Amino acid sequence: MMNRADRFLEEILSQPRVLRATLDRYLEDESLLRPVSRVTEQKRYDLVLLTGMGTSYFGAYPASIYLNENGLPAIMIEASELLHYYQELISDRVLVVITSQSGETAEARKLLDEVGDRTLVMSVTNDAKSYVTRNSDLPFFLYAGQEDGPASKTYTSTLMVLLLCAMALTSSVDRQRVEGLYAAVEAMEGFLEQWRERTDGLIDFLGEANSLTLLGRGPSVASAMAGALVLKETAKMRAEGMSAGQFRHGPLEEVSPGFAAVVFAMKGRTKELNLRIGHDIAEFGGKVVLIGGDVESQRERIFSLKLPVLEEFYSPLLEIVPIQLLAWRIAIAKGLQPDRFRNMGKVTYHE
Repeated sequence: MMNRADRFLEEILSQPRVLRATLDRYLEDESLLRPVSRVTEQKRYDLVLLTGMGTSYFGAYPASIYLNENGLPAIMIEASELLHYYQELISDRVLVVITSQSGETAEARKLLDEVGDRTLVMSVTNDAKSYVTRNSDLPFFLYAGQEDGPASKTYTSTLMVLLLCAMALTSSVDRQRVEGLYAAVEAMEGFLEQWRERTDGLIDFLGEANSLTLLGRGPSVASAMAGALVLKETAKMRAEGMSAGQFRHGPLEEVSPGFAAVVFAMKGRTKELNLRIGHDIAEFGGKVVLIGGDVESQRERIFSLKLPVLEEFYSPLLEIVPIQLLAWRIAIAKGLQPDRFRNMGKVTYHE
């Protein structure tokens, strides 16, 4: 029988298998994505509005950018804010996409009740019997299986399924893009084969840091936000995620000896900007972990964690894994149960 402390670890390690099976399922059964293609053919929607809470929300970043860059305007609004302040945006020309891993979170349920009669609602959940699934017009599934700890496999499955839906909405599911998704899964498999050795240096470098700031741009904002959340939930440590651009506008002032950051600098149009903010943090006395495909080797106050080079939209599938493992290892070192919530539950039933 698996030790409680190992459940979260097992869920992290299962991600390549889960993602490969999910990808196979969606690509081998054309009926799963066909409803999205029909929406595209109708040319009825002027805007896609993606919403959710927590990692369900953060997982929409890559899909949102992808939609915009492929001709379909898209925006993201937290479900709590959309529910109480932005409902006037919703009309029958706006396709609403609600992501909720459980399909039972308070905001997702209330939002569906409020807007379900005004427009088409697409949902992405991990439970076919959930309220959101049963009451949405176009339900899609993560096929991640039961998850007890903080979001790991449901988060990366959210990234993948939303990207697939974005591709279907823009009629851009092609061989090259599919191969890119499989390449991300293979890269994850390779990293996890030696996960302990790959994270030993990371643990040693960070030492006894009691807080961590995570920075990224574009699709990798998802990694910064989701990474900070998993550190809070699992290791009960102070962690903040934000765009690297936003960090320059004020938060950079807090950097001094004792400050530690993770900068996601995978392949992409803003890679050099991300490397620059990392170097600046080190110059001002902070410690920096650079996560990237071809980042420079280690030097004083900089630890480079090299990962296989992936296309920009697929990098979030891989770059979150070292942070998940870091959260698990910190929790274990503190004597915590990584899959146990102190002040809340796995599902948030109240606003």
